[in-house]
Amino acid sequence: MPIEKSLPTLLRALQSASSQQDISRYLVPRNRFASELTPGSLLGSAARLLALLSNPSNVTLLTSQILAAPVIWGPSTNLQIIVGVITLFRTASYHLLRLHDVSHTPKPLEAPRSLGLEEWTTAIVIGTDGASPRARQVLVLSGLLQGSQSRARNGLSTRLQDDLLISVNLSLRKGTSGSHIIDRALVIAVSQVFDFLDIRARHTLDHDLLLPTLIEAVFFSEDGIHQGYFLGTIDADVSEAADRKFDWSARSTSYLQLQSTASVPSSAVQMLKVLRNLYFISSHLGTDTLSQYSFVYLAAIDIVSQYPMIAEALLGELRPNKTGVVPQHPLDRCLDIYFLNTAEHFISILDTEVADNLVASAALPYLGASDEQRSLEAFEAAHSVTLAILAVPHNSHLAASRIETYINVLFEAFPQSLSPRQFRLALTQLVRITSPPSPVSAQRPLLSSALLEIVRIRIEHASAQPLATFSKDGEFDAQPISEQAVLVIALIHSLPFLQLDVLEDWLPVAARLCHLIHDPVLRHVCKQRFWDVLSNGEMDLDRAALCANWWNTGKGREMLLYGEEKTTPGSPINDGLDASRL
Repeated sequence: MPIEKSLPTLLRALQSASSQQDISRYLVPRNRFASELTPGSLLGSAARLLALLSNPSNVTLLTSQILAAPVIWGPSTNLQIIVGVITLFRTASYHLLRLHDVSHTPKPLEAPRSLGLEEWTTAIVIGTDGASPRARQVLVLSGLLQGSQSRARNGLSTRLQDDLLISVNLSLRKGTSGSHIIDRALVIAVSQVFDFLDIRARHTLDHDLLLPTLIEAVFFSEDGIHQGYFLGTIDADVSEAADRKFDWSARSTSYLQLQSTASVPSSAVQMLKVLRNLYFISSHLGTDTLSQYSFVYLAAIDIVSQYPMIAEALLGELRPNKTGVVPQHPLDRCLDIYFLNTAEHFISILDTEVADNLVASAALPYLGASDEQRSLEAFEAAHSVTLAILAVPHNSHLAASRIETYINVLFEAFPQSLSPRQFRLALTQLVRITSPPSPVSAQRPLLSSALLEIVRIRIEHASAQPLATFSKDGEFDAQPISEQAVLVIALIHSLPFLQLDVLEDWLPVAARLCHLIHDPVLRHVCKQRFWDVLSNGEMDLDRAALCANWWNTGKGREMLLYGEEKTTPGSPINDGLDASRL
């Protein structure tokens, strides 16, 4: 059934289902397992549909109905449903990004591409502005920020953070009328997204109101440590031994119960191993197209991430048996891809030595250029995990010693072994790593400028012919894309991360480089992207002020629109940009 036609079925379930049987009747008629469906199943069905809708009004409508559905927000609402709502929007965001990933080849069972990330996110935010309580809006925004953080532009990420903080603070100030589940929902949503918040956003949180809510949820709720009542249960099984020591028998009821609870990470580890063994099948179908697969995979990773030693042991088991070479057998390469993708999630909790010896060494064979296009996904996974290692602050010494080598490898690999999107992400991340306040920039202060200079030289000598391997890129509205255009767009993407004096030097250079592109369509796209970076909130306050001054009084407008050779507005080379609006 077409995607848009599936919406009424789901909406009827959300609006009128009052029991699990009603949900079953709407979603899976004639299914003998229908009576086993839960509100969580309803959320799982909504996740994929939400990402595939191509009409923003439908996205807004579905979001508002999810936030108001009695079957979800009834008396039986618990933390499992709360986490499910966050996961719904995180999974939908990630799936949407996957659909627009140029390196992802659509499979026969996949739906056509849907809305762009910013338009889709805006439609969802509009859907949260109705009559739904603020706490529910927080869950949506938390999921969106987690799902889109890896690829959201600065402007989108900042807007999501601002909306989230406004909703959190208003919800805390309004109070929850004694609803403990709402308090715990706020705690879960904020804790899951806290690492994504910048320093400014963290200071904006109303900590005076958040702290009591946090303490109650963690120390006094039945979902937390429940006022320490478990200590009373343990006390009955603890006896005093010799030398004023205490003995807690491994055969006691309380010990066995705690041991059973501690087996949660073991179950998560086993699940990740099972998914590894099935990856040669699931990868062909597209793992992100299955919300259930994504939920299980990400939930297992979330659990294991709380135990760094267990995560290290798991990666040791998943690591390829032979390192240093690209395996010839497709199955071995498939398992390598799973290892690299999984390892990327744990990089922030691994020690530098472990990340280097365990992960970086396994990624090394896939970093170089290759004509083997069947290994493209493995090459991109290797570059992605390598960038993650270099970006972690406690790996700054390793990054300072390895980053120049990686820069050389990156430029050798593109465009043979990397897609345009992956190259842009890599260059942007490298500029971020080599610019303040990154610790690497303190050790190598001139590296960001040197990196951009390499890009500039490469642009001047790059081919203007469409890439044979990657002929289309969503950033270019499905137009044929050249190596030269990719390099210009990548440089423009990196501008918001430069320190002020370096940014001031590179603004005119970037404008001039746009005019080196001979194809009028691609040249127009580069100019438009330049304008988006300047005007769409991707710069912080200081950088935005510098850019505004350059644009208005530094002849930036003329340089971008007409090039160094001054022409008058209305001349044929304005490439379709409306000069009167800029």
